[in-house]
Amino acid sequence: MDLIDEALTKRSRYVQIADRVARLYAPIVHMAAALTAMAWIAIGATVHDALVIAIAVLIITCPCALALAAPVVQVITAGALFRKNILIRSADMIERMAEIDTIIFDKTGTLTLPEPSLIDASSLTPAELMMAGRLAVSSHHPLARAICEAVRETGSILTPYPETQEITGSGVSCLIDGVEARLGHPTFCNVPAPIWTDNRSYIGFRYGENSGLIFVGQKLRADAAQIINALKARRYRVLILSGDHDRIVKDVANHLKIAEWHSAMSPKDKRDFLTHLKDKGHHVLMIGDGLNDAPALAAATASLSPATGADVTQAAADAVFTGKTLAPVLDLLLLTQKGRRVMVENFGLALIYNLIAVPLAVFGYVTPLIAAAAMSGSSMIVALNALRARRADGMSS
Repeated sequence: MDLIDEALTKRSRYVQIADRVARLYAPIVHMAAALTAMAWIAIGATVHDALVIAIAVLIITCPCALALAAPVVQVITAGALFRKNILIRSADMIERMAEIDTIIFDKTGTLTLPEPSLIDASSLTPAELMMAGRLAVSSHHPLARAICEAVRETGSILTPYPETQEITGSGVSCLIDGVEARLGHPTFCNVPAPIWTDNRSYIGFRYGENSGLIFVGQKLRADAAQIINALKARRYRVLILSGDHDRIVKDVANHLKIAEWHSAMSPKDKRDFLTHLKDKGHHVLMIGDGLNDAPALAAATASLSPATGADVTQAAADAVFTGKTLAPVLDLLLLTQKGRRVMVENFGLALIYNLIAVPLAVFGYVTPLIAAAAMSGSSMIVALNALRARRADGMSS
């Protein structure tokens, strides 16, 4: 709730600029009205006529259009994103998303579906598989869920071992009857890596002197290739950063035709990689779901997480999307770009309105009634223009 409150109260730089300008309006406008009245009196107008003209200046320069320029677009864009199964958690995401030029995907649970399945655990005894399942309950890694589901399908009820510790990027461990048990990266479990024959993932298990590998398979999201192609067609630089093994990541990258990919990356490696890109002037969107993606999500220019991701990952992300497809990624980029353009247009409309309306009022061509209508009309124009942010060309259906 604290994170949500922080996100709701955080304002974008566009809104902050509008607020600062609106605060300057009061003294500037009052001074302009006073100078206008004095000038008209000086050239022979009656006090009554001078005051009427000054009042018209006060009314016509109301900063409503400027104050509405950004917030109304944010509300409309957020609503459009919500209808596309995307929930924004950071108020300034629209502006940051519109600057993105590089998109980084995690593999497991992001490019692939979050529900992997256990393929082979023949190197473990049934008792060891049960231990692995109870250890997996304490893990936030998506692959651990496959072990849990496979054990539950046997009718077993999984309860976590007490005092189980999770080491980010490595695995989980605890003492069982005084003997250390580990589940996670093969290196962490001191288990030799297998000779690869396919693109399966594997998880190491060790209990005392006994060890083995658990093989888990994953499926790409149905529209992954289509969305990646659409992103590349829009000249985004697309990469994969994964903590998984070289061959798995390479197979996925080749299937999706992603030329840049990195495997066996720790949470620190991912964060440092993003920091390096940002230092070179790139604006990076990080998309990930695992506990080991949280530092990278926090370091990115903007970040996105599936709703199936770990709680800490969703907390670090600027937005969360639901569903089994990657279409929300493209919709998010298109809608935020459209929202940014509409914001700029609204500021331009507010500026043009003032450049035209204020001189007319100062020179006495506008009555207070006309000034009120013009002021209301400018706010309506800004609000109506903001409705264009509801949809962007090229969005998925």
